[in-house]
Parts: sequence; structure tokens; C-alpha cells
Amino acid sequence: MATVVLLTAPRRGAHRGGPSARYRQGTGHPLAEALLRLGHDPVMWWDAPDGPLVKCEPDLVVLRALSGPQRVRAQGFERDGVRVVNRLAPHVAAADKLHQATVFVDHGIAHPQTLSRHGAFVGRAVVKPRRGSGGDRVREVLLPTGWSTVEADELVQPFLEVLADFRVVVVGGEVLSWTKREPAPNDFRTNLSRGATAKPAEAPSRQATEIVLGAVAALQLEIAGVDLVITDDGPFVVEVNAATTLYGPSEAATEHIAEQTARYLDSLLMAP
Repeated sequence: MATVVLLTAPRRGAHRGGPSARYRQGTGHPLAEALLRLGHDPVMWWDAPDGPLVKCEPDLVVLRALSGPQRVRAQGFERDGVRVVNRLAPHVAAADKLHQATVFVDHGIAHPQTLSRHGAFVGRAVVKPRRGSGGDRVREVLLPTGWSTVEADELVQPFLEVLADFRVVVVGGEVLSWTKREPAPNDFRTNLSRGATAKPAEAPSRQATEIVLGAVAALQLEIAGVDLVITDDGPFVVEVNAATTLYGPSEAATEHIAEQTARYLDSLLMAP
């Protein structure tokens, strides 16, 4: 039996209760349940900063949330020589969309041209924060007049005419799930928190799969969710989320993702 610490956050809302506890079977966390089935001991360290933490000597740590306390905890584990998945440095770097854009250019990953200051874009464009999730502050503008609304911490990309939009879960260099997303009426954002809908899907092409895997590898992540769109010009990676949800578009997909993620972590524990 190995002890696996999950540095995590509630799926919805704020965590209630202590900041840390050994996972109890049947509590409803798919990855922890899958680790239990493999004979391991999951320990939950929530992103609440106050209170006692379960005393343990973890064999493996999984960084699922990047709040202040989790970042410090992950740093401490790495300093003590404990394997952390995803490693802290690439996890933190991937939270910066400008860093992602630079890496994708360097590695030849198809990605919308990204500007952090005034440029030559004319016409419809998308403005988004360098750091953020859930579609917050993401909006459409018309350039060049729209440049006056762009803040210092925001990026601008050309508006893509999207034929299909996907969230792809990648773990250990393998694609575990494709989810096709449809935006809510009168909204181009496909975040589920914005009313978008999701359904299970198959990979649209081998090229799309290769681009997804290439993007995750370029960012040096082991667990990631990739936002990929299909256009008339082919597939484009919009962004990669290092703290992606491991919930799929169906119960069966969620169970598959959790099971395969647990098996990947198990393989790391078994490695010499």
C-alpha cells in the first residue's frame, strides 16, 4: 500500500470541514476511489489554509489545484524529494496563457496567434486574461477600435470560426477522453460554467490527437485538459489546463478517466 496525497480543491464551491483527511470510501471522489481499489491510501489535502494536516509520509503527491497553500505544500514535498504530479514549475508556468503561446510557437503546435499588446489584428478578436479559467473576462471585440478596452494583463487572439470544440483529457502521454462542447445560445464560450453542453466524442482525426499530445508534452505536463477546436484551416489548440477536471461528459467516461489515471499513478509507484 502506498500513500498518495491529493492536493486538491472542491469541484464546486468552497470546502467545508478540515483542510486534510484520509479519504473515506464512498465519499464520491472518483480518483481517490480508483486509488483505493488499487490498494493505495489516498489522503486529501484541501486548499483550505488553516487547521491541522494529516501526518503522513507520502510516496506520491498529485497537484490538482494551484491555490496559495497548495503551491507551498507542493514546493515542500518536492524539496523533500517526493515525486509530485504535475511538477510544480511546469504547472505554474502553464497557468500563464502567454507562456503557453510562446511554447506552442517554439514547438510548432497549431495555436491562434497571440498578442499581449497592440498589433496588426483587424476585425473580430477574442480578449482573455493571461491567467484565469471558466471563461471569466473572455469577450469578443472588434479591432482596431477594441484595443482601448484591453487591459495590461490580457491577451488578444483572432476570432476563429469554429466547426467543432473539444476538451481532451491527457494523462501520462495518453488521451483518455474526448468531449465535444456546444456553447449556450448567443455565447461563443464553451465553458460548462457558462451554460455550454457536453457529450462524449471520438477523436476527429489523427492530426488532432497528435497536436493534443504534442501540446501537453511541450508544456511538460503529465495530467492536462486540452481545449482544441476544428476550423476550416484544421485543428488548433486554444489552451491547456494543468488543473483540468477529471470528470468526463458521462458517468462511464468519468470512471474510465479516474481508473486510467489511478493506473498511471500506480505505474509511477511501481517504477524503480
